[in-house]
Amino acid sequence: RKGVLGNLDGQRSSEMVAFDSFLNNLDLVDMPLLGRSFTWFHPNGISMSRLDRVLISSDWADVWGEPSVRVLDRDVADHCPLVLRYSSVVWGPKPFRFNNFWLRHKDFKDVITKAWEAQEFEGWMGFILKERFKELKGVVKEWSSMTYGEMEGKKKSLINEIMVLDLKSESLGLVEGEVVERKKLFDDLWNTLKCIDAMIFQRSRSKWLKEGDSNSRFFHNCIKARKRRNNVVALRSINGWVEGPIQVREEVVSYFRNHFAN
Repeated sequence: RKGVLGNLDGQRSSEMVAFDSFLNNLDLVDMPLLGRSFTWFHPNGISMSRLDRVLISSDWADVWGEPSVRVLDRDVADHCPLVLRYSSVVWGPKPFRFNNFWLRHKDFKDVITKAWEAQEFEGWMGFILKERFKELKGVVKEWSSMTYGEMEGKKKSLINEIMVLDLKSESLGLVEGEVVERKKLFDDLWNTLKCIDAMIFQRSRSKWLKEGDSNSRFFHNCIKARKRRNNVVALRSINGWVEGPIQVREEVVSYFRNHFAN
């Protein structure tokens, strides 16, 4: 594992391979550490290792919130204490993200073209381009909401409608119009599932996987792992640790303001 060296020739031992398999089989996540790289120190002052770890299940954060592990200072002990913390921090509105599956829709190109040509702004070119993209973002978000809606909710609704017709066909049979309606519901469901797969694939950033693999546990874990890597839990400043959206934003702004001022 990270923080532990292999054999002298750089090869990983069988115990390391077995530990990795143990984590994967039980769907556990080895949480990264805040504050220190190692948790154990030999009295000789030379040897050190990350012997102590916090393992959580991949669904743990869905229940308790965003986790983080802080390494505290040790005293006379050779191990550092670890503290597991969790929080449900709201950083504000979600940023706009372009979904690649929009490109497959037959009307998408026309929507973009009409919205772009309808815009009229004055000023320097950088300002005009910024305002054009800002206006276009609003149009695309509205079109996506009307065309796709909330896809997980839409999927459940379509499945329920199909189930109602299935149950009716078992007892009373379906008239021609209901048969046509059920076929259309299946077509809509397939399109919705393809869009969900494409969105999960894009969020995972696992380029070597193929769309259609998104039902696997590994695929969803890729998304969760990427979210954890990109999440700013805390920052260490010259005055100590800074946590929380407001404090972190202020610290980042202050750092770059001082950096560029000097």
